Amino acid sequence: MLKIWLASWLLSSCLMAGETPEEVSAPKILSGNGCLMEDKVVVRVTAAGSICSWHQEKVEYRFSVSMGATAGPADQHLFVSDWDGPVRTLVVKLPPIFQGRPFSQFYLFGQARCAVNHRAVSAWSEHFALQILPAPVEKYVPRPEQINFRSVTVRGRTSVYLTINFPDSGFTVLDWGTPSRDGNKFVVNTEIVHWQGITLPVISPETHRYKFGLLASGEYTFEFRAWDEPVVVYRFRVSCLPVDLNQDGQCDIADITLLGRIILGLPVLADNVFNSSYPSWLLEASDINGDGAVDITDLIQVITAIK
Repeated sequence: MLKIWLASWLLSSCLMAGETPEEVSAPKILSGNGCLMEDKVVVRVTAAGSICSWHQEKVEYRFSVSMGATAGPADQHLFVSDWDGPVRTLVVKLPPIFQGRPFSQFYLFGQARCAVNHRAVSAWSEHFALQILPAPVEKYVPRPEQINFRSVTVRGRTSVYLTINFPDSGFTVLDWGTPSRDGNKFVVNTEIVHWQGITLPVISPETHRYKFGLLASGEYTFEFRAWDEPVVVYRFRVSCLPVDLNQDGQCDIADITLLGRIILGLPVLADNVFNSSYPSWLLEASDINGDGAVDITDLIQVITAIK
């Protein structure tokens, strides 16, 4: 009876919140700088200004780099990053035809989408002229306390989210690496550099998602390395539970409550308190049916999964 009452309350709350069509305004690129490093273009870009009309939700960004002042999927010179933002470091690997050419300028474009309902996407922004300048860099190995780790298993597939909290804006991950596996042990080796030019003294987190796919239930380890130097080893568990949003080892009414609050854009407690600025791992775990949106259909599936 309690489960039915709670589900009814959450459903009515979602309906009262309104199902108006979502709209996302195009972002504006505020700044960008980059350098050419062998066969890669390393770009630091900042954007802002986008708003999602759906409960005024947080938006997330992706960026593209082009050889010309146009942007679109048909542009063969367009390189698009993953969704994240609003501050991103892009590492664009040049195709062979462009390697070794003396570039001095590229063009940046930004796009935004609602962080909860991924179906709401903005148009591309106006182009931003990006100057490519020489910038000396040095190799960098982060400390264990700079790294946050989180594993998520949804629909039987496991992902690991790794966040590195850099102490200033001058750090770039050239290569996040591809995890190697030996039994229940995963190892990844990254390449990180620090720019020696002018940087901003602000904490600059960078997050990457590693997809492990279908893993059997059990205990696993994940070793993080930088430039072949071991940094930290994490242990995580993969469960066969159909739903476990709060990762407490149970599939129960607490998962319904947590998902309902996320759908309504309310503060949730998951390690930390998140006020609608939900982390990527939590949004992935909340998209129960895998349709790219966190909504009432996910709530129904959670209720069905709880015996």
